[in-house]
Order: sequence, then C-alpha cells, then structure tokens
Amino acid sequence: MNPCTPLATPATPATRRLRRLMAAVAFSTTLAACGGAGGDTDPGPGNPPPPPPPPTGLSGQLWHDNYALDFRDGTQIASPAGALPVQVTSEAAAYPWPDGTQYATTEWDVFEDRSSLEVMDTATGQVRHALWADGYLRQERPSPVDKNLLVALLGPDSTSPADWVFIDLDAAQVVHAVPGDAPLDWLPDGRYLRVLGSGEIRTGRLGGTEQVTGRLALPAHHTVADAWVNRQGDRLAVRLHRQVGTLVDADIWVADLDGSRLEPLTATTMSYYARWSPDGRHIAFDVDTGHFCTGFGCMGTCELWYVPATARRVTALPAAGDAYAFEVKNRDGETRTLGCELLAWSD
Repeated sequence: MNPCTPLATPATPATRRLRRLMAAVAFSTTLAACGGAGGDTDPGPGNPPPPPPPPTGLSGQLWHDNYALDFRDGTQIASPAGALPVQVTSEAAAYPWPDGTQYATTEWDVFEDRSSLEVMDTATGQVRHALWADGYLRQERPSPVDKNLLVALLGPDSTSPADWVFIDLDAAQVVHAVPGDAPLDWLPDGRYLRVLGSGEIRTGRLGGTEQVTGRLALPAHHTVADAWVNRQGDRLAVRLHRQVGTLVDADIWVADLDGSRLEPLTATTMSYYARWSPDGRHIAFDVDTGHFCTGFGCMGTCELWYVPATARRVTALPAAGDAYAFEVKNRDGETRTLGCELLAWSD
C-alpha cells in the first residue's frame, strides 16, 4: 500500500488546532480525575501499583507542532532537559537533519500543482536552498550523511501514486527515484531501506540497484505501512496495519534490521508513527483517536508517549503506567506535557 495515501479528507490547520486543544483538555481532565488529593493509594487487590518514575537523562531536541504547548502554530523545538522552547517556523512543519543544524519544509500549491521546498539554517533562520517541484512533495526525510541531500515522496496530487525521489539540493535535481508503494528510510551510512507490504526488506544505494537483505515474518492479516531505522543502524521500527472488519488497527513493532525478532512495541491499536531517540535507547509514539478524519475534520485526540526501546505491548493507559509523557517547558517557563505531533527527535 502507498503509505502517504490519505484514508479520508486531510485535516485543515483549524481542525488540527482544535484536536490538539481537545487532547490537552482531555489529558488535564484525566489527571484531575485520576490524581487529586486523598484517595486510596494502597496497591491492594483493587489498586494497581504506582507506575515507576520516568527515565532520567533524556537527550536530544524534540521538534514538534503541538499547538497546545504555547498556543502557537508552526514548529517548535522543546528540550527534555528543561530548556525553554525555540520557535522554528510560524506555520510549516519542519523536518531537521539528524544533528538539527538545518531543516526542510514543503508547501503544496494545489492551484498551481507544484510544491515549494525550502531548507533553512536553524541557528540563523537563513534560507540555504529554495526549490520548486511539479506535483505534491511531502514526507521529506533528510540524509544522515549529506547536508545537500534529502528524500521525499513526489506525486501529481495527494491520492495518485507517488515515487520516493532523492533530491540534490545544490543541483536542484532528482538524482535517484524508487517506487513509493513501500515505506522508506535512511540507513546511517547513506544507503536507504525499503520494507514492502509483504515484509520483504530491501536496501539500496543512490545510483545502484536494490538487494533483498531480510524479511519480516508478519503476523496474519498484517501489512507494513511505515518504517523507521534507528541512528545506530541495527534496529527497525515499523507500523503494522491489521484489518478488523471495516476498521484498521495500527501499532508499532520493532525488529532487527534484517527483520528478525519482530515484536510488538505497542498494543494501542491507534499508534501511527514512531521516533527513535538519538541514542537509540527510547522510542516515542502517538495514540491517536482522531487519525481517521472525515470531511468535517478530525475531532479525536492525540497523545504523545515514549518508552524504553526494550518495552513490549505497551498500552499507554494511565492505569498501566507503562509509558511516559514528555514533560517540557513552555515559553513562560512552566512545565507542560508535550502532545502530538512529534516531527523529529534530533541531536
């Protein structure tokens, strides 16, 4: 299946803001209902034991467009170490290179049937590259080894078949392309990896041919919808879809790079993306009840969680205590829970 084909009408910026606000309100209400003063805290037969404290010493920068943090559109960088957030863009989603020193944004002009691509310097805000592409360019993934290279999906529109195109930014041209019918991510040495819906894993190099390097032993009725390689290049996270009647369950699974040891990280049925921490020790994921939107917008909620990469079958339910929320500072220095969407976890 094409991982970028919408299952329904995409949400507008206004409905996305509404959904994020609802998520913030819902989370606050949950805390008020489940916490509060007094109450029975004895972990007896009717009360689960309190969850363990969250891990300490998280590293990196959290690139997000969580409107509820500061009631601002655009992309901000939050710090798990407690630094104040940094506003990066006023509207566009920003996707950084792994070291966070520059980032890419795209915007589709539906009337002109073309997309703009800009690469900006994070520290100065100066434009490093500004390009146009005919068609709809999205899901940009910057190279881990080359500041002049990124890959993105390019198609005529949001529903037609698309290709993964590798773009040389200096030359302003596509230097390699592969079909977009399978999820793709970079390997840390500059090669790329694709995971076919059947579970077959292929790796390739720009200008070369692909080779089969592994296979996921998929559970019955599951297909691969997206894939993310950790920065160490030895583990793979994938989103698997499972058809249940007229609905589709989505969860994050992890495996070795050759597809062996495939195991479920989440058991939420509503998780659609994963982000590896730079050191590969943790994985962030969403629980999104509003992922499937209608023509009237997306009215569900979305929560952001993280767990050790060794966790399995995480439900992210408050009573389970098996996942952790990111606690970060807003622009006023107040501690807040970071919500969806986490765009990247950079150095």
